[in-house]
Amino acid sequence: MKRLCFLFAMAAVSMTGMAQVISDGFYRVQNTRTQRWCVLADDYAYVDESASGAGTGSVYLQAIRTYKPFEHVVSDPGSIIKFTYSQKGKGYTLAAQGTDTYTMLKKHGEYYLTLRQNGKAYTASAYAKGFNIHLSDERLENDEKYDTLGYMQPTGEQYQYWYITKVDASTDNYFGFKPTLSAAGKNYLPFYAGFSFKKHSDGIRAFYIDSIKPRAGVARYREITDETLPAGVPMIIETSSSEPANNKVDVVAGDGTAPAGNLLQGVYFCSVKEILPYYDDPGAHHEDVYTSYDPSTMRLLGVDNDRLVLRKSSTRYVPANSFYLPVPADCADVVRIVDAAEFAATVEPDPQPTGIESVKTETKSNDTFVYNLKGQRVSANGLQNLPSGIYIYQGRKVVVK
Repeated sequence: MKRLCFLFAMAAVSMTGMAQVISDGFYRVQNTRTQRWCVLADDYAYVDESASGAGTGSVYLQAIRTYKPFEHVVSDPGSIIKFTYSQKGKGYTLAAQGTDTYTMLKKHGEYYLTLRQNGKAYTASAYAKGFNIHLSDERLENDEKYDTLGYMQPTGEQYQYWYITKVDASTDNYFGFKPTLSAAGKNYLPFYAGFSFKKHSDGIRAFYIDSIKPRAGVARYREITDETLPAGVPMIIETSSSEPANNKVDVVAGDGTAPAGNLLQGVYFCSVKEILPYYDDPGAHHEDVYTSYDPSTMRLLGVDNDRLVLRKSSTRYVPANSFYLPVPADCADVVRIVDAAEFAATVEPDPQPTGIESVKTETKSNDTFVYNLKGQRVSANGLQNLPSGIYIYQGRKVVVK
């Protein structure tokens, strides 16, 4: 079982080591030896201050995993890390997926990251409560070509060096959408990220849902037309290409403006031990971080008859960096995503009655109305041309043979 473990080695940290060595911004972090990239898979952190044998303690951050090749992270929002230098000069805070390193560890102390440059690479450490944390990737296994996943841990000098490279759509270190659905010649994916962005490639559009007629099975979409698409907003992304290299965005600072009335609920993490492969087991100290999927109250993005819809799913968990649409229990299994005109033209049926509690005789002007045993009106012209069955007509049960 692999695990992520940051050991605390007793060491002094000089004030010069806390100087700002890179500018604030969005970066990816890659180990110089293993060539694996860092990804924040969830936001759970655990500090074991009692594990102090031989002057050491332990921080378990199985939340951070390292992957290769680059194709694994090019479309992963968890790989986009915002470095912010503390105004107090204490070091860096690293933010991703709606959280940051300071928040994850604040109940255990004030942990700021200190960077030291060594040529083109950097070492990273954090200091609190008399312990100095050194960050290193897990060593490579025998077959280095296929050892594509690891966890950070102090495994020696050769694994403690990192490339910290700015995310830039004009370079090889870009972020690009990888669609997961296709309908009517277009590509789509549900998207929820902790960073704002601008469209770099052509053919990218973004939508949200602002109204639903659940029993009619329709939901109204609106397009987000702002130049900056905001962080922390669940949205439907449309692309003209299926390749991330053709679906690039510019990751930008600032939150942007969230659209009003968005009904979609975003989910950052789906980190569950039982669905992870054995080599990705986060270990006994780690807790699952996920959102359970409830088919009676949730709909997920999908395709039905070559049309984009929100539908029931057989999954147990809402996928990471996606969303769900909350719905009432009487919602249709498949909810079509429609424009404003079709939404307005669609009639929402009345709630389905559970039975007939009483029968009232209609006034004379309605005495030709006929109802079935569910209380639904089936004719306004009396019993003529009705199929065989039992009906309610003029306040009485009538059998049509």
